[in-house]
This record gives sequence, C-alpha cells and structure tokens, in this order.
Amino acid sequence: MKDNGNVQPLAKAKPLSERFVKAVEEMSPIVPLVACFLWGIALILLSVAFHPLDSYLVGGKSYGWINEYNWSSTFGFFVPLSLFFSSLAITSIPQVITALAQGKMIRGADGNVMDSATLIGIWRSRAKNAARLAAFLAAAGFVISWIMAWAYCFRAGPTGTPSWQRAIVLGWPGVNRLEFYFFGFLAYTSQGAAIACFCYYVLMILTFATWIQDYTQPGGSESLYPAISESDPRCGFERLEPLINGVLLASVAYFCQFFMTRLFYIFVDDPTASSMSDVVKEALGRDFGRDIQELIKASGPSFFNYGSGLHFQSTIMGFAMLIIAVSAIIVPTILVQNAAERSRIRLREAIGDDADIPMKWYKLDVAKATERLDRMTVWPIRYPRPVGLLLLTILAAVCFYCYQLLLFVLALIVAQALRYFSGSLKQAK
Repeated sequence: MKDNGNVQPLAKAKPLSERFVKAVEEMSPIVPLVACFLWGIALILLSVAFHPLDSYLVGGKSYGWINEYNWSSTFGFFVPLSLFFSSLAITSIPQVITALAQGKMIRGADGNVMDSATLIGIWRSRAKNAARLAAFLAAAGFVISWIMAWAYCFRAGPTGTPSWQRAIVLGWPGVNRLEFYFFGFLAYTSQGAAIACFCYYVLMILTFATWIQDYTQPGGSESLYPAISESDPRCGFERLEPLINGVLLASVAYFCQFFMTRLFYIFVDDPTASSMSDVVKEALGRDFGRDIQELIKASGPSFFNYGSGLHFQSTIMGFAMLIIAVSAIIVPTILVQNAAERSRIRLREAIGDDADIPMKWYKLDVAKATERLDRMTVWPIRYPRPVGLLLLTILAAVCFYCYQLLLFVLALIVAQALRYFSGSLKQAK
C-alpha cells in the first residue's frame, strides 16, 4: 500500500480462531435462541411427516420423537434456552472488560489505566487458544454423535432400549427406511452441534476466569485494583455481575437439559408408566405429609427414590452436569471473591509502597482509602451468597440422582410463581 510515496505494510490478518471469538462475542443472544428453537420445531414437524417416528406404542409404552421428551423438549426448548444464556454470558465478556477499563480498575506497571481496546485485544489473543481446543472437542463431539447414529439407528442390534432410534429393528409399521436414516442423521448431527456449543461455552468461561485471575497474581506487570472512589461497597466488582448471572442461568438451563435424559430412563424402567408424563404425575401426586413421615421414620422416603440406577447415557449426562456445577461454583469464586480479595491486598501493598497513590488514583487521602478498603464487599453478587451457591449446587446434584425430589421442588416453584402472579393480578384490579 502506498501513501505519499511511502510503502506501508499491509495489516496482518488476525487468526481465524480470534476472528471467530470476536464474531461470537458480537452476536446477539437472540440469534441462537431463535435459530435453535426453529430447528427444534422443524425436527418435530419432520418426525410427524415421517410417521410414525413422532409417536407409537411398544409394550404399552408411548415412544417416538414427540413422546420422548429427552429429544423433543430438549431440542425444542432446553437447548435454545441453554444457548441463549450461554451466549448472554459470552457476549457480556467484552462489555465487562470495557466496564472494568472505564472504571480505571486495571492498571499497568507504571500505574496508568489500560484502555478497553488493549484489554479486549489481550483477552481475545488468549481466547483464541481456547477456541482451537473447543474446535477439536466439537469435531470429536460430531464424530461421536455420528458413531452413535450408526450404532443406534443404522445398525441397531436386536436388544436395547425401545426408542425412535430402533424403529426399523422393532418393525414399526409404516416407517420408511430412507426417511428414518435421514432423520436419524439430522438428530445426531444436532446432538453434535449441541455438544460443540457446550464445549465452547465452558472453555470460554473458564478461560476468562483464569484471564481475570492473572491480573491479581503477585509480580504481574498489569494489575486489577478495586475502584474505592465509588460509593458502592463492591468497589467496581459489581461490573462482573452480568457475566456471573449469565453463567448461573446457563447452569440451570443445562441442568434441565441433562435431566431430561435421566427422566427418560426412569420412564423406561418404570413398568407402570405408559408415558414420560406418567412419571411426573406419579412423583407429584404423592402425599407430602406421608413422605415427611417416612423421612422421619427412615423407612425409605419416596423423595429419595432413584429409580433402578443410572444408564450409560444418564451417566454421561451426569458427568456433563458435574462440569456445569463445578463451573457454577469455581467461576463466581474466581471472578468475584478471589479476584476482589486479591485486588484489595494488591492495593494495600501499593499504598504501603507509595502513600501518594490514593490521591493520584482516587483523589482520596490515605486514611479514607484505607477505610473504604476495610468496608469493601468481596462477594459482589447480590444473590446467591457463597454458602447459598454451594448448597444450591449440592441440591442440584442430589436432585439429578433423586429425580422425585427435583420434580417436587419444581412443583413448589411453579405453585409459588402462580401464587405470586395471582396476587399481582388482584392488586392490579
């Protein structure tokens, strides 16, 4: 490129992985929500068009794409919801970085504030490595899903769990082999895509947590400091709350997504259930007082009924849920509590080395700066608190195994929500 007779080198193109990270961060969360929801509806319509893949009876039990909620409701509702909250968390990363830069919370070795463009560039340079690992895991996810499609659909054996995947083997009347193979390929490719999105989300969130952690390590050239000049006792760390909220909401959505597989195999193993809805009705129809009495008597309360054990697919979902549960604990702890505590210590040390820092950085004297550091809140999330977050995670793990307890908890939440909205309507009138 020439400019006034001088030859200027062309700007070096950024790696594809870094450009991909940027594109995902700038994409509206509505896009994956709508796209995945429409795809889930399309799969339901295809199962109806390829009758009887949508619904059929085997041994008195209702199977088929629509009746098997672990497929239909997952791709029609829970996967879009999971991707929405995952995308909400990922797209908030550059916003959080910009807010930290505007709050003058990240400074270089010379004490000067680092601008948001520089910080975002540093972050994306780190994130591209995680994106490459996510691409490898995504490829593995697709390969595994296609192998499962071959094993469960194309070459299903004479034994196995009854499902739409074994329509040909079970000899359902009216099933077209070509349509069945086409639908099975689409279903398992969708599963591979869901695995790819899950891996990318987890890696990005964990990578950002470690990236923030690097700015609190002793001896670093750039450091994260609390904004003690602000009136909020969280001293600027409330800027991380949108990301944490997205992580927690995504964890809930993923939990529901994984639990549907668990619920399907509870239905398969229950000889009295003719459909998956029967399992829910059975659990919610139990008398609460009787369960409490059984709990007190230690006579095997139904709340802690775990069915006939975990199948292979349920075990895999349980492992995925464990990853989500760990990320829901570790990420807020690293991003919020640990980073806030370390930044406070770092600022105390800086003030001890240079008593002029409070006035230069915050327009405060040393006494006032020390007072605000003492009153600083190191857990900026309003809800849940650290112990509450740990208890919720433990409850989620218990509920995944003891499925009736989860269904009862969900029933209580729905009942409380209905009561709240009915009360609001009465006040409005």
